[in-house]
Amino acid sequence: MKRFIAVIITLMVGFLMVSCQETSTTTVDDRILLVDISGKTEAQIQSIYEGKNINLVFRYVQTNDVTPGLFIRYVNNEIGDLIQPGNNVRVEIATQIPTTVDPRITLVDVAGKTQAEIVSLYASANITITFTLVETTTIASGLFVRYVANEVGALVQPGTTIEIEIAVDSRISLVDATGKTQAEIVSLYANKDITITFTLVETNTIASGLFIRYIDYEAGDFLQPGSNVTIEIATPVIQRVTILDVLDKTEAEILTLYENSNITITFVLVESSTITPGLFIRYVSYVPGDVVLPGTTVQIEIAKQAPAPPIVFGLEDVSLYVSVQGNPPTFDLWAGVSAIDYLGNPITPNGNFFYIIQVRDSSGNVLPTGVNYYRLGTYIVTYVAQTGALMTSVERKIHIIVPQLSTKYTDELRLTESYVGKSFIDNGIGIVTVTTYTDADTTNFRDSVTGTRFTVRYLGIDAPEATSKYDPWGIKAGNFVRDLLASADQIILQAEGPNRTDGNGRYLAWVWYVKNGVTRLLNLELVEQAYAWVSGAGTTQYGTTFTVAAAEAQITGQRIYGEIDPDYDYSTEGTPIEIGTLIQTFAQYIGKKVTVTGIITSKVGNSVYVESAGQGIFIYTGFSFTNELQIGYEVTIQGLVAAEYFGSKQLSNYSYSNMQLLSTDNEVIITTITGNQMGSYVGRVVRFLNLRITSIDPSPTNIAYTVYAVDALGNSINIRVDAYTASFLPSHLFVVGNYIDIFGPVTQYYQTYQLMLPGSGNVTFK
Repeated sequence: MKRFIAVIITLMVGFLMVSCQETSTTTVDDRILLVDISGKTEAQIQSIYEGKNINLVFRYVQTNDVTPGLFIRYVNNEIGDLIQPGNNVRVEIATQIPTTVDPRITLVDVAGKTQAEIVSLYASANITITFTLVETTTIASGLFVRYVANEVGALVQPGTTIEIEIAVDSRISLVDATGKTQAEIVSLYANKDITITFTLVETNTIASGLFIRYIDYEAGDFLQPGSNVTIEIATPVIQRVTILDVLDKTEAEILTLYENSNITITFVLVESSTITPGLFIRYVSYVPGDVVLPGTTVQIEIAKQAPAPPIVFGLEDVSLYVSVQGNPPTFDLWAGVSAIDYLGNPITPNGNFFYIIQVRDSSGNVLPTGVNYYRLGTYIVTYVAQTGALMTSVERKIHIIVPQLSTKYTDELRLTESYVGKSFIDNGIGIVTVTTYTDADTTNFRDSVTGTRFTVRYLGIDAPEATSKYDPWGIKAGNFVRDLLASADQIILQAEGPNRTDGNGRYLAWVWYVKNGVTRLLNLELVEQAYAWVSGAGTTQYGTTFTVAAAEAQITGQRIYGEIDPDYDYSTEGTPIEIGTLIQTFAQYIGKKVTVTGIITSKVGNSVYVESAGQGIFIYTGFSFTNELQIGYEVTIQGLVAAEYFGSKQLSNYSYSNMQLLSTDNEVIITTITGNQMGSYVGRVVRFLNLRITSIDPSPTNIAYTVYAVDALGNSINIRVDAYTASFLPSHLFVVGNYIDIFGPVTQYYQTYQLMLPGSGNVTFK
């Protein structure tokens, strides 16, 4: 209550001051100018600003670009800025980067080297070289191909075994066979592992029986063993007769056309109701353009008038996607279907003389209800057309098939609500930008109007897990969301009704993105692409569309509806691996399951840090209670999934059933270090002594905060207090200028390192 009164008094005084100033003709700017302090020490900078009403906060940064102890830059400000009295001004001071000797061996570029030359290059290196012969057509035989599992410039530990591939050329060269006979060519390739096929080609330019050319190859080409080679052999040209196009010609006209041809033409009369009597119907056994030998007999059919059954048109077999609830079939069995009698008169469809007599399933059972468009299968529809005693019965197959994944509903749906200039936080709709990605149905955004950062759970869907737990298609679904939003021209969030958050405090929203000027609903596109199930969408404004889209996606059987994720590790145990080896080769195991053994050295919330042989790693367990995991326990945990989160290597997918307790009361070794050593202790528990607190930075989204401090050497240390720990260790306990002793695990956050504070027992306030 006292603070509230103080604020009111301050505001009233400010009002009186403003009122008084309105009567004055001049004003005084009491802001402080930030001057150029390049080349100045900390003491000199403090002297320059002595008597100025600003708070200088120094931060020490390792660099070789600026002399240690001298000014680098203002943080968040620039020279010439005007600062309000009482504000904090952060200044970076240079410290020297320590030098270390790296015992590892660098793999050199040995392109173009032989096996002996490579052995000579590494003669004095403490590594073992093994060679593997590899057949190749791109590198000369005997020369280096590649390092296996390594690359040029890689650093390896002494004693490492390096495998190198050496090229072997096993190809066969095609010889020049000009002037050779078939037998001579066979002899040339008698001991070669290739198959020779000969084909005769008529020509008068090369002597009969001799080589013409390789088909698909040339002399000098190199072929793989087992290849097939076709060779043309010359044979004399025979003068043939070309079959002519005699459509609409009479018998006499056809004989005239072939009068001087050395072939025999015979005619046969055939009844036809489609071609004028006396005219050509077809060649028997030939078609126009065919070439025949002299003396050949060619038979031709000539039309004669005769009654004939009706002719039915438009009964091609069709394939239709199976219908689902909410999307009934629209196919018409009579659409495009017609029939005529032998005189060309039309017969009325779906009448007494042109009708569907029955529909059968693929087993031959007659279906009284006709084609079931809601059930997969093949249906045989029998159409009958008749004129008098003449009847035509035609069968047509209707294939009801599984549809392919598509985005037809996303393509059709558009955002109609106005969002320009609005805030999602304040108005329930507005433009946002992505801050970080979590998984396929959870993303972190920033409101473009208010600047508020917040987490959004996508409305109407549930996607496979890809955080504390890993499901098939979870990573791919998350990458699908990341790719679409990262390339979007604009992102809009739309709320559904007045309830905008869920039980976990996350906002609920329809996530629209703009691409090429068109709005697309990402929630719906995830459903259509079988990356997410529909959940809770039925009573929303888009409920009907989501229900139909989900039904059509489900019957495809693709992705989350039964398809195997080719990149998902379906094993339960995972690969046993030492923590140190896992960290060194982490990229090979991302998304894969591993088994690790170590001692629990720290616990932050429900998650733990595990160390073995001087190497440590973070295991994220989500929101599940993990009382079975205690500091000092030695455990083996199977089925953990390797993942990178904000640049940090970590394991997730923890399950109590996959944990084996090996021993308890193991010693936890805590090493005292300085701030410049943090990068070498990621995943391990360390201690800092006599840290001076320089500032506290609250989280924009929850009660978490970050404490900034420096050690006695001027090294900066970031101390992260997550929302769990902050719930019982509030930020006001940390006072700028005071000193603390603290211990906890080191973690990486993008390109920086920070100390995670597990609890109040890990810090001593001095």
